[in-house]
Amino acid sequence: MAEWTHLVRFVASDDSQTYFGQLVETGGEALKSVGEGTEVYVVKGDPLGEYTVTQERKKIEKVLSPLAKEQVPLIKCVGLNYAKHAAEGNFNVPEWPTLFIKPRTALADPATDIPIPECVQDKSLDFEAELCFVLAKDCRNVPMNAPNWREYVAGYAVGNDLSWRRAQMDPKLSGSQICMGKGPDKFAPVGPVLVSGKAIDASDLPISLRRNGETMQSSRTSDMIYKVPDIISRFSQGTTLEKGTIIMTGTPEGVGVLRNPKVYLEHGDKVEVEIDGLGILRHGIHYE
Repeated sequence: MAEWTHLVRFVASDDSQTYFGQLVETGGEALKSVGEGTEVYVVKGDPLGEYTVTQERKKIEKVLSPLAKEQVPLIKCVGLNYAKHAAEGNFNVPEWPTLFIKPRTALADPATDIPIPECVQDKSLDFEAELCFVLAKDCRNVPMNAPNWREYVAGYAVGNDLSWRRAQMDPKLSGSQICMGKGPDKFAPVGPVLVSGKAIDASDLPISLRRNGETMQSSRTSDMIYKVPDIISRFSQGTTLEKGTIIMTGTPEGVGVLRNPKVYLEHGDKVEVEIDGLGILRHGIHYE
């Protein structure tokens, strides 16, 4: 195999070392159960640079985020990017996509419990199912409707933009800015698989989120207002977007803060975010 199509980062069961790998089985059902016991081909080198997909097979003991924190310069996020989500909150859609950031310390592994700090244990922790993509190389001033926009996309993954709503909305706490409520440690679980942009068209995929087995969000990525090439172009104007940057593209309708009654994540909750063709991101909520 010349190139990876379904990349994972994992701890191997035979030697407890961390590797990159290419899934052996890439079908829909296999993608939904990536984790302990899943078989992979070892990928040697930098999967965003020079690498080799070997024929050496290993089994996963623990699945990790597709990229290590050290490989991710920043996590950039789009707000209000699904038409039905904007409508449910009666939000005006901006002419320019809303941008906020999460630090790379927010990156979290799948199949684990997210540690919730004491300051966020105030019954305002929300969920946001997200389609994510990873930049394959640095870019700046990418033109609108650039025909080569795909060359900037290494692949797509499932994410959850965990959100501390009180910090996001209370000006006395955050000064009316978004990043404080979005950026606590481990508030961006991503994975378990990074699917190459050459292997999937992410423009119209079912996306959903379940809390303790109950569906909270259900939509399609085609409801995005600003599509992936739009985001790359607009975010790169005058700004270098670095290789390895994760971009979270917004969330569909059904978030907890806009429900009646409101629904927030609490200690012990189990979350599943699923995007067809990209797999299922599973994680728990654990109060520190």
